Amino acid sequence: MREIKFRAWDKEEQEMLDWDKFFNLDIAQVFESKGSWGVYPMQYTGLKDSHGNEVYEGDIIEAVFELLDDELKTVMDAGVVVFKDYGFQVQTFEDHYEPLHEWAQLSEELKVIGNIYEHNHLLG
Repeated sequence: MREIKFRAWDKEEQEMLDWDKFFNLDIAQVFESKGSWGVYPMQYTGLKDSHGNEVYEGDIIEAVFELLDDELKTVMDAGVVVFKDYGFQVQTFEDHYEPLHEWAQLSEELKVIGNIYEHNHLLG
């Protein structure tokens, strides 16, 4: 069974809230004090990268694939983890969507390199 948990980006405080902090928020108070939600939840995908880091929606990941096309080639690709079409996908920087579970199964190495809130400079 997949572990269900979240983290959230607090836009006003510019900090990532872990599972406990996120669920201990008084959402009505957050809405009232910030004038909008201002807190962006991200769900845990149930997967970990090659270094044991949990992968969440909004994470920027990179993967190394070895392809055999007449010769062995090593290819690196990167993208953002999103929830689309009833599942977690990787939206590549070329704007293609690929299933996250395929990246996890087929890559030689899968690595979380940041997230869209704290490391948006990685998005180009």
